[in-house]
Amino acid sequence: MTDNIDAPQEPVEKPKKGLTVRGRGTTNIIKGRNNAQVIKRASVRFLGVNNTLIIGAGVNMIDVRILFNGNDSVIEIGAKCKINGSLIVKSGSTISVGAGTKFNSQEARVHCGEPGTNIVIGKKCLLASVRFRTSDQHAIYDASTDSRINSARDIHVEDGVWIAENVYVYKGVTIGAGSVVGARSTVLKSLPGGCLCVGTPAQSVREGIYWKDKID
Repeated sequence: MTDNIDAPQEPVEKPKKGLTVRGRGTTNIIKGRNNAQVIKRASVRFLGVNNTLIIGAGVNMIDVRILFNGNDSVIEIGAKCKINGSLIVKSGSTISVGAGTKFNSQEARVHCGEPGTNIVIGKKCLLASVRFRTSDQHAIYDASTDSRINSARDIHVEDGVWIAENVYVYKGVTIGAGSVVGARSTVLKSLPGGCLCVGTPAQSVREGIYWKDKID
């Protein structure tokens, strides 16, 4: 099912299952709103046009804030995801969350901080109070050339990654499939798959690992 958000006179809509929608314009679309299994204290705000939110089957959205801060962006939440926290995109950006991925903290923040950047999170990941940022939010220039030296870059988290609480994941990194990133780490460079990674900057301290969601 596709829903158009068009409320030029009354910009706040309170549709089914507790999802509050703010914005205007017939070109902002929510696909699959009725697919969600649970929606509590969740809001979507459109500050532009031609944006799309896609909600997969069986999704849980609790204490969620979604912001489209620009035009022509997409946020896609895969089937059976559990979403908490904030998802924010600028113009021409994409956030994609793979099927079965779980956020377990409303302090999580997934932020495409500049236009044209993307954050891709794979399937069956487990994420605590993680902060993803594709941008430094302020520009830094080389004084001799006036060229910018801190351009925004994409982030890619592959399938089956566990990221613990209070981890920062910054622009331009890939976290390999099956890895674990320990609490309070800062990810500044790409990390290999199947590794336990900790520290600031985060680095692999053990290879050849795997993890389970529950302790046997």
